[in-house]
Amino acid sequence: MVDSLRSSALTFGFWAYRLVILNIYFIIFTVLGLIIFGALPATIAVYQLIHERSNANPWQMFKVFLDIYKSNMVKSIPLTLILLALIISGSYALFLMDANLDLLEFSQYIVLLISFMMLSFMSIAILTFSLALNLKLSLRLIDNLKLTLTFMVTKFYIPLIIVVLDSLLIFIYMNQGMLFYAIGIPSFLTVSMLTLEQFFFPTLKKLQEKQKE
Repeated sequence: MVDSLRSSALTFGFWAYRLVILNIYFIIFTVLGLIIFGALPATIAVYQLIHERSNANPWQMFKVFLDIYKSNMVKSIPLTLILLALIISGSYALFLMDANLDLLEFSQYIVLLISFMMLSFMSIAILTFSLALNLKLSLRLIDNLKLTLTFMVTKFYIPLIIVVLDSLLIFIYMNQGMLFYAIGIPSFLTVSMLTLEQFFFPTLKKLQEKQKE
């Protein structure tokens, strides 16, 4: 029993340490990419390193992170612009709701609320599915987006599960103190990865087999 608890504690400590390192890399490379154009390739790099679950040391992780980041820096720009447009549109809808709360009719408020929720869902779904497809399949951007839109309809529950689990994670962080924010972004992506492995990667495996034929 004691050995089992010690082993679990060591495993948790190891992954917490990796997440802290990945979060540092994520922040550095996001800033280097002027935030807007650095966030997505940095996210792709974190995603891939989490998926591989390697035992690499921080320097080896840095080199792999850098290689993934550089290879996706230019390729990720179109997707970055799409996500940016959705985020700005959603933020504007939220701004209109907040700034004109006393002036809006109920029907107008509902339209803005639904618009905000749909745009938020689309942003999360596109990010989730497009990164998973990029990880598992070699696709052109247009093909990636076509499949992403298809999965947004057929697998709509996956982004919802991720949102619920990440919301619980935020609740835990807020109740445990700011120290836990050190593993912020990578920990959210870990939740996303584990969800995808359970509910989405089996579907992608079938697509991989078709792609090889």
